[in-house]
Amino acid sequence: MKEWLGRWLRQCLAMAIGGCFEEWQIQVISFMAGRISSPAVATHNGILQVFLVLDSLMFGPMNATTVRIAHHLSQEDPETGKKVMRFSYTVASSVALLVALGFILGRHHIGHIFTSDPGILDLATELSPLCGACYVMLCLGLMSLATLDAQCRPATMAGVFFFGGWLVSLPLAWVLAFKVDLGLPGLWYGMAGGYLVIMLMSVIQ
Repeated sequence: MKEWLGRWLRQCLAMAIGGCFEEWQIQVISFMAGRISSPAVATHNGILQVFLVLDSLMFGPMNATTVRIAHHLSQEDPETGKKVMRFSYTVASSVALLVALGFILGRHHIGHIFTSDPGILDLATELSPLCGACYVMLCLGLMSLATLDAQCRPATMAGVFFFGGWLVSLPLAWVLAFKVDLGLPGLWYGMAGGYLVIMLMSVIQ
């Protein structure tokens, strides 16, 4: 009992820490938006909610990928697990590109989902293409993390989120928003940079 309980605790803590790294990074970006201006934080929070609603489209493919790859690995059939991984990337890429295209083509309309303020609508129009880019990188990164989850490597997942989210995304967002004076778009450029690193690191693990 002591042995399996120790394994359970190690996996539980690593997954909890990884989840905190992921979610808290998003909250810190929101706090930064609040330091720019009221319209900036309103735009950021509104468009972030649209982003997160669309991000939920990945929950099913992620869970299915984790379950099926874990099953094939438990059966000592890594080749079929690799086939599942390739299929999952195809699905994630297709969905991500469609959503990104929606952000780009619908950039003049997305802001109307959550506001009628002209200033916020202008900011939302500017941010929408960036959201599309972030969505593609995040979806591919999450699918890669699902394969790590299937291999019971939560500590690696936590490390990826810590490096990409806290050592890349947040410092880059701060510099671009407040030092380079890009404002709210700078925060999203920082998020995009962090998601790019998360995607690349999770793929090569």
